[in-house]
Amino acid sequence: NIGQLYKAEGQLSNAFDAYSLAINIKPEFSEAHSNIANILVALEDNKKALEHYYRALEIDPSNLMARYNLATTLSLRNEHSQAVEVFRSILSVIPDHFEAHNNLAFSLLEQGFKDEALDHLNIALGINPEFSSAHANLGYLFAKLSDWESSLEHYKKATSLDPNRAEAWIGLGNAHESLGNSKDALDSFQFAVNADPEDGNALSALCNQLMGVCAWEELTPALEKLDAIDLRRKGGAKKLYENPLMSLTRTSDLQANAIVAWSWSEDVKLAVTGLEINFSFEKRRKLKSILNIGYLSSDFRKHVVGNITNDLIAMHNHEKFRIFAYSTGNDDGSKNRKFIKQNCKKFRDVNNHSSAEIAQLIYEDEVDILVDLNGYTAGSRMEIAALRPAPIQINYLGFPGTVGDFFDYIILDHVVLEPSEESRFCEKVIYIPPYYVINEQVPEVSLNLERKEFGLPENSFIFCSFNKPNKIEWVMFECWMNILNRIPNSILWLIDDNSLATQNLKKAATSFGIEPERLVFANKIPKNQHLARHRLADLGLDTRLYNGGVTTWDALSAGLPVITLRGNNIPSRAAASMLTSIGMEELITFNLEAYQELAIELAEKVEKLDNIRDKISKNMKSSKLLNTELSVRNLEKAYQTVWKIFSDGNEPYSIKI
Repeated sequence: NIGQLYKAEGQLSNAFDAYSLAINIKPEFSEAHSNIANILVALEDNKKALEHYYRALEIDPSNLMARYNLATTLSLRNEHSQAVEVFRSILSVIPDHFEAHNNLAFSLLEQGFKDEALDHLNIALGINPEFSSAHANLGYLFAKLSDWESSLEHYKKATSLDPNRAEAWIGLGNAHESLGNSKDALDSFQFAVNADPEDGNALSALCNQLMGVCAWEELTPALEKLDAIDLRRKGGAKKLYENPLMSLTRTSDLQANAIVAWSWSEDVKLAVTGLEINFSFEKRRKLKSILNIGYLSSDFRKHVVGNITNDLIAMHNHEKFRIFAYSTGNDDGSKNRKFIKQNCKKFRDVNNHSSAEIAQLIYEDEVDILVDLNGYTAGSRMEIAALRPAPIQINYLGFPGTVGDFFDYIILDHVVLEPSEESRFCEKVIYIPPYYVINEQVPEVSLNLERKEFGLPENSFIFCSFNKPNKIEWVMFECWMNILNRIPNSILWLIDDNSLATQNLKKAATSFGIEPERLVFANKIPKNQHLARHRLADLGLDTRLYNGGVTTWDALSAGLPVITLRGNNIPSRAAASMLTSIGMEELITFNLEAYQELAIELAEKVEKLDNIRDKISKNMKSSKLLNTELSVRNLEKAYQTVWKIFSDGNEPYSIKI
């Protein structure tokens, strides 16, 4: 009882000592074991807490509070399979336990059982219509279904019922962001941090949004606080709050990127713990004339990955490769989706399937090589790869870094990664020339556009960067402003991604003494027009830590020279790889000063820039970079090579195609 009083006063250490004394006096005291477990959860020692919950239930199986807290802690540890079993056992005794229905729904959602989760959430709200947590979980469910309007509605309800629920504010922010409401998203993430300043998830979401709106002044202290919280978690078995994709966007340190990815992969392992699914492949270790290739993605739709896989799947040699697609995303009815479905041996819409069910399907389809196109991007279902449903698993395209586990190979090229850097990757490397991304085929650019149509001065020098604002750092923006200062009659042409970023970039330009009118913002337009308008610019400026991928590809394919700064990880070397593959190494720089001086030199020496334009035009006609079919053949050769390594009984090792 003294322990309970200490706990109520927030004196967790004293409460722990009191419960410990109670257990020393009476080791078979179920309630004391349950209470000390609650303290351990508050102290974030969930593993030790589980031992005491299990002991409490061993002593007294009827201790339902210990049972409920055990299930909740299992869920916190991402051990959802076990959590589901325990929640079900509670509901068999107390069918109207609305908290158990709600928490069971969350664990079901994390495993992909959306329909069953919805049933339990409806039951929970039927019992208690004002239950904030259930509304938040409904918001989460609809977010997984990409029904952002419904998600927004339930998150709004959750935050109105409980304004101090940080996770609900985070969900509301995500819904706003997905609906294009950048200001509302930013406000929601700020409310989440205000509700719980120590919530790393809230801070991470806020930092991501601040990057996306170029609010650099507010971003710096937020990142410092996030780093401080993550530093306390490093070295333990806890997932870092920083998202692996955000890590790639803010630092090109391969080791730092790997640490974040590894912590997330460890968390994924917990999610599949207890599923007891073991797939055997020993009988399949043999050479085959036809390989079954499975592509797993949430983006078989109108999306950059959908655009690329559209061409990739269609161009496969279907006499030597049977193509299976496993879609974990919504059907948007797009041409991409329909085209991909038409060109597969089998297209499976598994959006509403659990990770275990999808893994079982992949195994039963006898997929030889599973290629995950998500990594740690939106819509990721990493638990599927963690269950190892295919003999060979490859990380490709969606996430330009190591995922920390679960994959045998990653597909890269010799520019974005050097052999000496492979030790930072869990995967062995398949090096494919000339550029590791199989680019979509470029349509003929035949439109003739004029500068005045886009608000561009006729006689100005136009620098152009159509990268999303989250890729623009203060350091690079300062470099761009220095360039504009040195080239007085020049304009910086950017993409109008969201009103907040546009406003903040204009404000930042003013702080450097640049008139905001010298920043011109381009609206989103159809792809053929977008490609054509690149010809109105004079020189492309690449971003630093996370290069333009498709953005740079579009510029080069339209004949616009792009200068880049080669960094230290995959996303900071993507443009260098493209430029190398078309023989334009003179546009690659290795520090900010050289980048700045090259931009100024090309703006001042029109003849030199014209020669570079001519060289790009000539080289692009003969470059393998533009030969999508050749790239697909190289990829197929890679598939056949790694299958031979497997069929020969060897462990994966890095290869060059």
